[in-house]
Amino acid sequence: MPRDVKGQSIALSVSPPILELMIQPGKNVNQEFSLTNLGEDTFIRINIAELSTDGLEEIAPENRLPWLEVSLDGNPTDKPLLVRQDEKLKLNLRINPGQNIEQKDYYRALTFTTIPYPHDPQTQVKVSQTIASLLLIGISSQGLPKKAEIISKIPRLIDSFDSLIFDITLRNSGHAYFRPNGSINLYGPLAKAQYRILPQVIMVNQERKLLLEKKNQPVDRIKGFLLGRYRLETDFVLDEGTIQVKDVKTFYAVPWKATLLILLSWFVFRFIRKARNKKKGNRKI
Repeated sequence: MPRDVKGQSIALSVSPPILELMIQPGKNVNQEFSLTNLGEDTFIRINIAELSTDGLEEIAPENRLPWLEVSLDGNPTDKPLLVRQDEKLKLNLRINPGQNIEQKDYYRALTFTTIPYPHDPQTQVKVSQTIASLLLIGISSQGLPKKAEIISKIPRLIDSFDSLIFDITLRNSGHAYFRPNGSINLYGPLAKAQYRILPQVIMVNQERKLLLEKKNQPVDRIKGFLLGRYRLETDFVLDEGTIQVKDVKTFYAVPWKATLLILLSWFVFRFIRKARNKKKGNRKI
């Protein structure tokens, strides 16, 4: 009989999970991060990765930002660290952009990756876990311009028995990330409703579908019978500012599928009836 195998538990927690910072060139900011190991003893590698629309990506050494420095008790974290069970590490992230740095958004992530014990003579499963704290850093002396565009369109005609799917995509065409804060409102003869837009982060040049909720429940479509002319208004501001984006679309709900089925059935009935009458007439002759 095979022996019992016990796996190593991996559980990490990092705080804060996201850092949003606007800083002027030449200024200096220190941010503290807490890493807690809720599992068994493990080695952890600390790194700064690039955050893009495709997720986290490794950064080549020549492309790293020299003004982002991570330290533990004043020491660099370029080597794996042994973190005991229930141990909490206090790390410092120093952000010190120079005067001549390009003023724009920089998207990075402070990552913590578990690695197997080095030089462990025992056989072990190569299980690894990575958690990250997102770093959204804007560098500007006077603020970066923000701009958003709604690039998707809803259908002009839908069937009354079909659901209207919310497929509203937003593009960040400005020079700084933002969160949309507002709602989508529906007006029509048989339905009126308001849906809150979830304030998700949209990075520069990124296109994201708006996420909606109603009564704290996610919503992606309007269900139920619709009939007539409806107006769908998208209205939000960028972050908590005064830049407003508003878009109004009109669509019509008609039971065209049922109407088409009824007409088709009527034509088939007429055709069959006509064929039967013709057959009866031939028999009489």
